Amino acid sequence: MSSKTVRAVIIDDEQPARNRLRMMIEELDSDISIIEEASDGKEAIGIV
Repeated sequence: MSSKTVRAVIIDDEQPARNRLRMMIEELDSDISIIEEASDGKEAIGIV
C-alpha cells in the first residue's frame, strides 16, 4: 500500500498561531506537507 502526502496551506490571521499549527503538524504527521501560509482567505485563494 502506498502512502500519499497531503499538501496543505495554513490560514490564520495571527502569525504565532500559524507557527504553532505548523510545528504541531510537522511533529504529529509526516504525511502532511505544509506548502504555504496565508493570513486570510483572500491571500489563500491567490496561493491555490
